[in-house]
Amino acid sequence: MDSDDSRDDHLMPRALYFDGQRPSEGPPQSAEEYLRQVHWEAQSMANVAVAETRERRQRESQADVSSQLARIEIPHTDEFFAKISEEQLKELLDEFEQVRRRLKAGERNFDHESRHSNLPKPENEAKWRRLCFEKQTSQRPTLTIVRQIDQKNACAALWHFEKWLREETLSAQEELACASLLSDSYRGEWLFALLATLETPLDADSYASMRSLLRMFSVAWKATESNGAEDVSASAVLSVFISILGKYFGQVES
Repeated sequence: MDSDDSRDDHLMPRALYFDGQRPSEGPPQSAEEYLRQVHWEAQSMANVAVAETRERRQRESQADVSSQLARIEIPHTDEFFAKISEEQLKELLDEFEQVRRRLKAGERNFDHESRHSNLPKPENEAKWRRLCFEKQTSQRPTLTIVRQIDQKNACAALWHFEKWLREETLSAQEELACASLLSDSYRGEWLFALLATLETPLDADSYASMRSLLRMFSVAWKATESNGAEDVSASAVLSVFISILGKYFGQVES
């Protein structure tokens, strides 16, 4: 059954819009191919609504972890930014900025009374995990969903996402685990969408979550460099997020 979003599709820019050719089959071989793949999949998917919300969970445990995250130092990413060309970096950041602008433009046509009506409450970690992280239950971040995410929800979801990715990476005891997790299911698309919705300046916890993610991705990227061509796809995914977190959101030294 067609939704209002389907009927008005020509009037509403997509959250992860890409105006270009269909990406080639197989894993992406560069950061640009990863962006193309994410955008193409976002264009071709059906809009899905998220049901149910739940009462706010207690924040004591979150406060404890937040205080730990706040102490995370600026990650060492010199090696990565020394290798990526200025042209590549500019293209990645320009593309990300265009996504943010299109998303912002689409929000002007959105009924703000409906905002976050179908989303889990910010503190409902279990439902956020089912929505954007669990392999069996996660849904793609469609325009219908993404345009409901306000700043509070985006910051909370980013905080949850960093926690899940960190825990899963530690559990796997493998440096490249975070890259594999991002490539599996819709996790990479979700992280990209969450970052695209965030408005700066952010709170200290959100910046700390970004630094934690950046540290994980930097360690994994170094591992891909050691493995050579074997991990080209993982390197492409990591390059996108290291560039966005490090340079766009300023979580590395200038």
